[in-house]
Amino acid sequence: MAQRAKRRPKKVAKRRPKKVAKTADRPSTPDPPWEALTWAELDRWAGPRTVSRGRDYQRRGRVKELARTPAGDLLATVEGGARYITTVRLTGSSRGKRQLASLCSCPVGVNCKHAVAVVGTYLDALAAGNPVPEADPYDRRLSKLGMAFDDGDEPRPGHAANGASHASSPAPTAARPRSQKQWAEKIDAHLRAMSHQQLVELVLSHTDRFPELHREFTEAISLAEGDFGRIIAQARSDIQELTEPFDGEGYWDDEDDVPDAGELRSRLEQLLEAGYCDAVLELGWTLIARGTSRVEIAGDNELAAMRLVECMPVVFKALKASNLPTKAKILWAIDASMNDPYDLTDDAIGCILDARWRRDDWSAVADELQQRLEAKKPRSGTGLRYDDQRYATVSWLARALEKAGREAELRQLYETEARASGTYERLVRYLLERGDDAAAETWALEGIEVKKERQWPGAVSQLVDLLCELARRRKDWPTVAAHAAQQFFNDPDAGSFKTLLSEAKRAKCLDAVRGKALAFLESGRCPIRAGRDGRLLTDPDWPLPVPDWLRPEAPDPERPRPRRREEGQPYHTVLIDIALMEKRLDDALHWLDALQAAKQQQKPARSVGYVSSSTIPWADRVAAAVATSRPERALAIYGVSLAESLKAADPSAYQRCTAYLRMMHPIYAALGREDQWHALLARIREEYRRRPRFIEMLDRLDPQPIVKTRRAKRRS
Repeated sequence: MAQRAKRRPKKVAKRRPKKVAKTADRPSTPDPPWEALTWAELDRWAGPRTVSRGRDYQRRGRVKELARTPAGDLLATVEGGARYITTVRLTGSSRGKRQLASLCSCPVGVNCKHAVAVVGTYLDALAAGNPVPEADPYDRRLSKLGMAFDDGDEPRPGHAANGASHASSPAPTAARPRSQKQWAEKIDAHLRAMSHQQLVELVLSHTDRFPELHREFTEAISLAEGDFGRIIAQARSDIQELTEPFDGEGYWDDEDDVPDAGELRSRLEQLLEAGYCDAVLELGWTLIARGTSRVEIAGDNELAAMRLVECMPVVFKALKASNLPTKAKILWAIDASMNDPYDLTDDAIGCILDARWRRDDWSAVADELQQRLEAKKPRSGTGLRYDDQRYATVSWLARALEKAGREAELRQLYETEARASGTYERLVRYLLERGDDAAAETWALEGIEVKKERQWPGAVSQLVDLLCELARRRKDWPTVAAHAAQQFFNDPDAGSFKTLLSEAKRAKCLDAVRGKALAFLESGRCPIRAGRDGRLLTDPDWPLPVPDWLRPEAPDPERPRPRRREEGQPYHTVLIDIALMEKRLDDALHWLDALQAAKQQQKPARSVGYVSSSTIPWADRVAAAVATSRPERALAIYGVSLAESLKAADPSAYQRCTAYLRMMHPIYAALGREDQWHALLARIREEYRRRPRFIEMLDRLDPQPIVKTRRAKRRS
């Protein structure tokens, strides 16, 4: 009987779990990348300062109408100086690298505080479990940003304009959103197909609805009718608004506060197109005069200057198109530049000064500037002192002579001015550029003697630097090293010490110079000095020459002596910097201890554990250098600096404190004592819980995702 074949067991199909269909009332889970976002990622993206300002906006509830697009981007309106539209996108995954990107209608445009506020508000909603509505695919805010959804982000069928679906009637299928370019083409075709009467009615209706369009038409009609006085009056009002102080202190606190120069520029362009160049020039001169005063009040406020710079090209286009003679055009531009110490006109003035005018025109300009010099009277309205006016006038005269082909007159001009106003540096540089080293040295030595008699030490140092450049050309390395030594002894620091050693090596006396330099730093005694009788005193073993132009000046008994370091007092901070530069860590710790001991002796009465805040920068550098090799010392140094910074209640002190905690964290972790760092952080949180800004900065030290920490706080 044949053996029966064994039956193979039937394969049992594994049952797959049934897919659970999403219902309308079931909330969709948030994208994992948002859940995984950390404070460190936000700081790297926008910067700590922007993050702090964004959190302030979030705390004050300035984020409105927050929504999510089908692609997962955030869309919101943020109330600042105006209502700004902001969208933020997060790409990547919860485990991989994540990347943030934003677009905003504010002046900054990207990676701004408004975007940070939107992200913070959304993460708070995630942590609290509050649903965030889905944005309408045709939301007008997206079109204002010039954005459209990607192909995969089509709206769902049945999506109504108000976000709800109507069950009573089927909704039409939504069309794919068009790009900005496609809409422009559609609008163009639509307008061209309209009749003349239809276009007129359309324009009239839009003129009533949009004030800006109404203003454009009224100003264009006023210009066409010759009523340009109205436009000029409005432009003057714009200039006053643009250049008046924002508050009592004259500062703008925020980029949202800076007035826009768009309307002023538009009016200037209208006047220029209508041929009213003289009116534009008059307004331009007022803008330059008032604008420079405004920037001076605003200090380093760059936005104040940026708004003014926007209008300058129109002013100089009007100057070029005006009926003024060429000489007058060039002189107008020169006077505008001399009236502009903040370089507001630099980018626009080239259309006049770099134009191809005839040599005769430039020669006439040179003659006019020469007459101004001979008059020896300051010109009103330039905003410069007479000495500065004269220096600037000579510079422009030299440029005019070059443009006129009269270069042969330059040397005589510079020599006359050197003796008349003491501007020897310009003459010496001119001679050096032309290779006349002998004449340059002669004039430099004369200038040093004159300036020493007039007691102008700053001007003397410039000529000394030029003589050093001459010595370098001749490869006179001992003299070059002597100049480096003078700079080091006058103002010792790690940089001048390094330069001195480099030049001493070329002069073949490195060891001797290094020993004398370190002895000077440790004792405060200079190897080159001038006695009261004017004699030069040098140590016998000092290896470098001392030319007459490098001799230190003897103290004047009739003048008060400047406060000098006490004999024997070391330059502690310089010694620390040099030790760190040369990686001598033990010496750096030694001089840091000596510095702290010296400051301790100067402590105020009845103070306990006093540490001067002036030593903190050097303590921080030493701690960072020894963090790996001497972690306990680094923690001790950071701890002292942290305690000192905690005494102040201001944002800069908060930033220093968080920086110290951030630097201490890896050191504690490397020692296996990370729990001590967390305990320190918890103690500081509890002790300073009434400082909300500080607590926000401490939150950013947590490496965990923001949503996770927020949820933990809510549970606690």
